[in-house]
Amino acid sequence: MRKPALLTSFLHYCWIRSFLIDNFAARTQWTLYTTSEGSYSMDLALERTRLLQRDAEWAAAASEGHDLERVLLFWTDDAVLLAPGLAAMVGKDALRQYVQGSMEIPGFRITWRSTDVTFSPDGNLAYMFGRRNAVTVNTPNGTPNTTEGRAVTIWRREVDGEWRCAVDIWNAESAS
Repeated sequence: MRKPALLTSFLHYCWIRSFLIDNFAARTQWTLYTTSEGSYSMDLALERTRLLQRDAEWAAAASEGHDLERVLLFWTDDAVLLAPGLAAMVGKDALRQYVQGSMEIPGFRITWRSTDVTFSPDGNLAYMFGRRNAVTVNTPNGTPNTTEGRAVTIWRREVDGEWRCAVDIWNAESAS
């Protein structure tokens, strides 16, 4: 039985589309994502660079330690922060109290550098590992004391297209 011309054309279109997407994605690091809202493509190299840049901007804002609201902009409204030895902090109000309190500690300074971006299959989540994570506070006699550690952050692409941190966890590096 012969296939109707419309079906043949449609199958030919699907094969060409699949071939082009597969070959284009392999050469350019583009990935096609399909969601309930439709399909879109994402340049993984560009998004990786964009996300690392956003994280570096956040690290700079936190390290400067002067602009509370700027630091908070990098977290989602429902973000969860898991800091060593403390109960989970959930949401912007809890994060605001924590960051404000940290900024008031004499000698407080935090720095980090994130690497190793990995994206979720739909491209709306990513996780990164933080290295060279360091928190400094003054001891009672005024001498700076730095604790080095590591971190994992989970980022979510928000409705406005901006990446924001949804989960932030770190701990101290072992002494060995």
